[in-house]
Amino acid sequence: MKLNLKIKISIFLGIMGVYFNGNAEKENSLKALEQALIVAPAGAVEAQTFSILKKKFSQLESLSWAPGVYWHSASDKDRAEQLVKALTKRSSFWVWCLRGGYGCARLIPALWKAVKNDKLIFPKGIIGYSDVTCLHLWADAQGWKGVHGVMPGDWGKPWIQKNNFFLLNEILANSSGVLHYKNLRPFNEAAKSSKLLKGKVIGGNLTLLVHSIGTSWQLKSKGKIIIIEDLNIQGYQIDRALYHLTEAQVLEGAKAIIFGAFYGKNTDWEKAIKRFAEHTEIPVFYWPYFGHGAYNYPIPFGFESQLKYNANQWIWSIPYNFSEGRE
Repeated sequence: MKLNLKIKISIFLGIMGVYFNGNAEKENSLKALEQALIVAPAGAVEAQTFSILKKKFSQLESLSWAPGVYWHSASDKDRAEQLVKALTKRSSFWVWCLRGGYGCARLIPALWKAVKNDKLIFPKGIIGYSDVTCLHLWADAQGWKGVHGVMPGDWGKPWIQKNNFFLLNEILANSSGVLHYKNLRPFNEAAKSSKLLKGKVIGGNLTLLVHSIGTSWQLKSKGKIIIIEDLNIQGYQIDRALYHLTEAQVLEGAKAIIFGAFYGKNTDWEKAIKRFAEHTEIPVFYWPYFGHGAYNYPIPFGFESQLKYNANQWIWSIPYNFSEGRE
């Protein structure tokens, strides 16, 4: 599919595909993404995969592959040093996480230490999803902006749509714009009876949102639109997690909740979401174009977005401006 984009992005995503307007972007050009600093705060990739990725993303040449430590790409100390170094480096605003897995939460204490020592003076834009949810929640508490989006480790996966990368690249290339996503499906009466909902966007992986409870990076939902997705999680596990978030009052005050893809070996995921939707006063929507599946379109965090019912459909508009507040 040929990709056409504007500097001020105007994207209308439908069930049958994604359509763009503007100048063509060549498939082999991801110049803006190639300027982002890549870090590996969570899981490791195989040596062969790392070699393939280096051919696509030249900035990986500055990193060296080594066998993983426990379930991580390196020790907590080494990963923390790499992350803090990237977040304090002035050459790039963007810090792009290599992949998810497990390990980001173990680095949060190092980030707080860096804040205490006045090392993290200027905001940075963190890009990633899955386990990177921990870093997004921490960054949101600092007032930083970021992007829930595809990661370098996804490049070689045959089921991942390359449009995920092209859209993300355009956001980095043009720091301000508006995303317009359509065909959101309302899942409860609170959503169906609404006409306009506004709030900053935050959220991510359901498992990590639950694990944030009681931590220094706990999800703060008040006045926000929360996105939720997960991988290889059964219906009863989704139900249990959502019930726990509800009982802990973590979702209290949310303007809306948007569920994305529940990819992998999932059964009864829709049943779990519908059960949750039926028992909450928060408007609940479903939009399967973010998460671990083939489609993982970029969602800017930290900007006021709106869900609007217009011409018999729900459209999610996300204006963003990453040039504000930068060094």
